[in-house]
Parts: sequence; C-alpha cells; structure tokens
Amino acid sequence: MIRVVKKSSTNTTPSISDEFLFIIDKNLPILLKQSTIQVSRNELLRFAIKVVRQTPELLKCNRLSILRSLLEAFHLGLSPDSSLGEAYIVPYKGEAQLVIGYRGFIKLAKNSGMVEHIEARIVYQKDKFRVEYGTEPKIEHIPSPDDDPGKPIAVYAVAYLKGGHKVFELLWKRDVEKIKNLALQEKKNKEASPWVRFEEEMWKKTAVRKLVKYLSLSPEVSKAATVDEYREAGIEVNIIDEEVESETEVKEKEEKKAEKKEENKNKEQEKTDNEKQKEQKEQTKEKTGLQIIDQIKGENK
Repeated sequence: MIRVVKKSSTNTTPSISDEFLFIIDKNLPILLKQSTIQVSRNELLRFAIKVVRQTPELLKCNRLSILRSLLEAFHLGLSPDSSLGEAYIVPYKGEAQLVIGYRGFIKLAKNSGMVEHIEARIVYQKDKFRVEYGTEPKIEHIPSPDDDPGKPIAVYAVAYLKGGHKVFELLWKRDVEKIKNLALQEKKNKEASPWVRFEEEMWKKTAVRKLVKYLSLSPEVSKAATVDEYREAGIEVNIIDEEVESETEVKEKEEKKAEKKEENKNKEQEKTDNEKQKEQKEQTKEKTGLQIIDQIKGENK
C-alpha cells in the first residue's frame, strides 16, 4: 500500500495580497476620507491585484506607490483598469505612476457640466483631410476605406459644448512624436509604457488633454491635465496633497518622536543637574564663608 504524505509549506514569505492588505489596513481611514468615491477594503485589494496582473512590471515597484496611484484614480473618479482606457498605472523609476487615458479626460470634461461630448480622431495618410483656421476654424475628415489606411499623420479632438458651440484642437505627427519621445526617454522599461502598449490611445489622449486645458473647465480638470503633462515629461508632482503612510514611514515618525522626547528629557535632566550643582556651589560658598568668620573670631579671642 502506497501512502501519500503531504509536505507542509515552510514558506513564510507574505503573498502580494497580504502585502497590500497590510498597507490598506494601515491607511484605509485616510483612503476613505480622500476618495471621491467610497471604496471598500476588498475592492481596493481587488484593484491592486488587477493592475499588477495587467502590468506585471509593477511587482518591481514600491507597494505603497501602487496604492497611492489607485488613490489618485479614485480621487479623480476614474477606473484604474487599463482595459477601460480611463487611467493606467505604470512603473517609473521603481515607483508606480498614474497616467490618465483619453477616455479619462473625456469623463473628467463631461463631469464638469460644461461639455456634452468629446471625440478624438486619428488622421491617416490615405484619409481625405483638410483643416482651416482663422475666424471660422473647421475640420473636414473623410477616413480611407482601405484596410491599410497608412501611418498616422495627425490627431484632433472636438468638444461639443452645452449651447451648441464646438471647439477643436489639432496636433500633427511631429507634435505627438515630441511628446512621445520625451515620455519615453527616461523610462528604463519602455515596454510597460502606454505609449508602447496603447500608442493610438495615447495619440488621442494627447489631443484631448490639450483641448481640456484650453477650455479651462474646472480647477480639478486643469490640475489633472497639468500634472499628467508634467509626469509625461519626467517631473513628479502630486494630484492630491495628502499622502498615505507606509509602515516604515510611520515607524520613522514614531522613532523621531521618541528621540525628540528623549532629547527633551535629557535637556530637562541637564537643567536640573546644573541647578543642583549651582545650588551646591552656593551652599559650599556659604559654608566656607561661615567657617572663615568662625576662624577669625577664634583668633581674636
């Protein structure tokens, strides 16, 4: 008779879920306070695991930075699920970073209450395309029916404002290439960049972002567009002012607090010791003076 013996697991390394849960439990009150939508512990964990599965390179990033990026997405009211195109969480210099997609900017613009709809289109080499500026700017675009319409040559975004007015922004290929090259030049892992994984989406996003910045729909939308632009250029700025704290940061704060307390205690003790020494010196002086007086009196006798 063959007996099957199950080996007990001796691996005590915490799983990714455990790591995220630890950070979530430490910071959940702050997360709920800062988010524009309510998010549960399990939902936050689900999103954290999902973005890591969508972009495995994030496993090389600081876990807290992934959580901060999720917090930024929730703060803006955007889904960090890259398949929806609203926002992407990507690795950058060992940290996770939120990148807003073109659908995310469209959502933010519509949420401002001033925009009915925004659409973005890429112009290809075989398309019939004409743009006019001046007192009556307009675009004429007839897409090519060919299976291969050629390479992209331009991209534009049109905003349909409430009241019937239309506004558009256009970027030629040279403009998009400058932004793309700037975004990729400092990235070690270029394959994880949305400019590589979702290039056409990023073309559209660039046009939509420029459009919403021009429209000045709300301080929140303008800030999101500016922050996204800075980050694409390799300059890190925060979308929200408050930040969650890791266990290390909490411990460091507690240690500094304890050190300060000990320092103050030592100062107080030193002050007390100095006062005691001063008092003892005064007493010694007084005692010595009395002894001299007694000696003089004895000699006079």
